[in-house]
Amino acid sequence: QEVFDEKEALKMQEKMNKAEFSFNDFLNMQKQMKMFGSMDQILGMLPGVNLKQSDREKISHASETEFKKIEVFIQSMTPEERDNPQLMNTSRKKRIAKGCGMDMHTINQYVKQFEQMRQMMGGMNKMKKMFGGFNKKNEKKA
Repeated sequence: QEVFDEKEALKMQEKMNKAEFSFNDFLNMQKQMKMFGSMDQILGMLPGVNLKQSDREKISHASETEFKKIEVFIQSMTPEERDNPQLMNTSRKKRIAKGCGMDMHTINQYVKQFEQMRQMMGGMNKMKKMFGGFNKKNEKKA
């Protein structure tokens, strides 16, 4: 059995390519990351990461706590807000903060984190297109 659904991954890739990445997608991505195992297990598999077991456990615990908070944050949104991140304004953030028991600073951090991920994925897509085009040009010359 595969760790995550390949169809789901392709669907996510399409959304990223079209810059349609939503909070629901962000939440699904977090859930898929959990399916790989705890952060402790993931860190243990990475080459060159030589952390003591106790340090990996601390990082893992902090990551799990953060994942849960982000999940609560996203679940406090309306379905419309989850699908349309551009709707996030101050009054909506205040309502979400109240609903999930977090302060505005934390809410703003999560929104910023989401936007950074969204931009990063858009940038990766641009790089992919740029290098894809570059390779095609080189193939014609050869």
